[in-house]
Amino acid sequence: MRLVCIVLGLFVAVSFAQDPDNILVYYDLYGGYGDAVLTACDNLWPSVNVDAFQGYPAGQQTQFNDFLD
Repeated sequence: MRLVCIVLGLFVAVSFAQDPDNILVYYDLYGGYGDAVLTACDNLWPSVNVDAFQGYPAGQQTQFNDFLD
C-alpha cells in the first residue's frame, strides 16, 4: 500500500510540474539531423521560449557562451 501511495504521489507531482520558461540549446546541424532537438522541445513544451545555437556549419559557439553568461 505504501508503494502504491508513493507512485501515485509521483504521478500527481509530475502532472502539476510547470514547463520551463526558457531553454538554451546548442546543437550540431550535421547531416540534416541536428534540428530534431528543436522539434522535440517544441513538442514537449509548446509554450517555452527556445534559444538555439548551431555548432556546424555556422559555428555559433561564442554567441552560445555569451547567452549562457
